[in-house]
Amino acid sequence: MEMATLWMRMIELYGRRWTHQFGEIPPPGQDHSAMRSWAAGLRDKSSSQLRTGIRKCVESGRPWPPSLPEFHALCQITPADLKLPPPPQAIEQAHRHRAEPARMHPAVAATVAALARDRSPEWHSISQREAAFLRVYRFICKRLINGQSIDEPVPRSVIQPEPIDPPATPEQARIWLQTLRRMVTDGPLPDPLPVTSSIPTGSREGAKHGTE
Repeated sequence: MEMATLWMRMIELYGRRWTHQFGEIPPPGQDHSAMRSWAAGLRDKSSSQLRTGIRKCVESGRPWPPSLPEFHALCQITPADLKLPPPPQAIEQAHRHRAEPARMHPAVAATVAALARDRSPEWHSISQREAAFLRVYRFICKRLINGQSIDEPVPRSVIQPEPIDPPATPEQARIWLQTLRRMVTDGPLPDPLPVTSSIPTGSREGAKHGTE
């Protein structure tokens, strides 16, 4: 949102109380110190956030215009401003209105759409599917709160994070225990061994001599 647009809306809301404190809209090309200060102070706010600030000014019913710090705080979008359903309700909406996305909250619908676009899901249980839903839902809610578009694709790393290394198999654990026993009796090995189904040749030969 341009500062001139913000100025116009504030003049509509507060009239002379605004212009007396912050000045009129300057002609094009003319410097305006107050407008310059507001532009610098609001540079981290998106157009959506500025509109939220203006809406809160209207809803507050305050007769006097806010200061720059006050308006900056009003621009911060909260979950309550967006009427974001809590995660359990979001999951319920996704299940109940699966065939009617228009009846979902936009954040829930965007989450369902993002998961539907993903072509390589690796979910093996309901809990894994719900965990993926919550990851994407929180990501999209954060976008909304920051005044960003929710139509942009969700990164694959959010939908399906890199899998954590699985625990060692019984065979791998047996090999590691055998190696640790050799380290205790013969001293540490020169290099750490990877967790694999086999052990390096040198360690295998040592284990063989130990069993002979």
